[in-house]
Amino acid sequence: MLTKLKQIISSPIWLRAGGYIGRLISFLLFSTMLLVVTFLVSFNILLPGTFFKLPVLLGLILLPFAVSYILVSMPSRKKPEKSIKHEKLSKKSRNALIAMMVVFILAMSGIYLYQKADENKHLTNAQQEFSLTLVDGVSQNRVDSTLIELDAQLARLKKLYGPLVGEQKIGVVLYPDINSLQIHNDVAKWADAYISYSSGKPVIYLPAEQPPSDSSRKANAMASPMPGHELTHYVIREILGENNKGNIPLWFNEGVAQYESFKGFNRMFDRIGCKIGLWLINLVNPKILADGELVLTSSNYPNEHIDEFYIASLEFTDFIASNYGGIKNILYDVSNGMQFSIAFEKETGKTVKDVYLEWYAAFF
Repeated sequence: MLTKLKQIISSPIWLRAGGYIGRLISFLLFSTMLLVVTFLVSFNILLPGTFFKLPVLLGLILLPFAVSYILVSMPSRKKPEKSIKHEKLSKKSRNALIAMMVVFILAMSGIYLYQKADENKHLTNAQQEFSLTLVDGVSQNRVDSTLIELDAQLARLKKLYGPLVGEQKIGVVLYPDINSLQIHNDVAKWADAYISYSSGKPVIYLPAEQPPSDSSRKANAMASPMPGHELTHYVIREILGENNKGNIPLWFNEGVAQYESFKGFNRMFDRIGCKIGLWLINLVNPKILADGELVLTSSNYPNEHIDEFYIASLEFTDFIASNYGGIKNILYDVSNGMQFSIAFEKETGKTVKDVYLEWYAAFF
């Protein structure tokens, strides 16, 4: 029985089948690993510097073709009379692979050049929009990446909310990390960045590096992109004006800032994390969010429930924007002297509490 089994396994048909299956499994495993690494590089998790990103991505793109080339070029186990046909097929496959490699190289080079041109444009514009101050030494790469993000976010917000009346140059104080920012400023332990008007002008205080998530710093695991968040606060303040800056509730101010800064495909997984985190929070203690008191009535930041407040404000604002719209109109109505509750009901047709309960029922 054992001898018969060995004969079957060693037959040409089984050898060919085993070879093809082995190649397929190896290629699938290799491609999966390649996709993971490509994803990490594309989203700046690995090698965030643009200079290194291009050759790495090009290398990752070329690797599967190289593997395919090797697989196609492997000696055939077929009978001699079929080897000539196999060689012709291999030659055509190699030519096709070379052509595809050239096309991908040209495409990636074009994408890279476009990205560099766009970055240079934002760096030039940022010099006109922002006044930069560096504290404790920040690498030039971090300075450039922060300015590029700031200018890109500001341009997007202006397009969404319209030109800002009385717009002025925005001060930016950049620290190497969150610890440096905390040492130099009297802010809450959970605050990773903030905007201040104490000097009479808008000044955004930012760390050059996003802080890691850990149990000692609340809200980090689900923190929004800081430049976009603080710039949204600036836009809201400019729309409302000096006389109406305090006439919107805290949840709406933070919710809109969170909502705008979380936009984009590259924030998709962060949004998923927010939703899962909020669902788990409510599962453990549903009383925190069920009646809306924590979110809707907080005039000061609830330090003991800061995660719940920020994430619920984000998701509630997202619900309003998706189902009713009118975020921009609410801000401009308040800027013209209308009470927030009236402006909200004008846009949604419902009270804030009714919409909140509707969101809570839909979310949980």
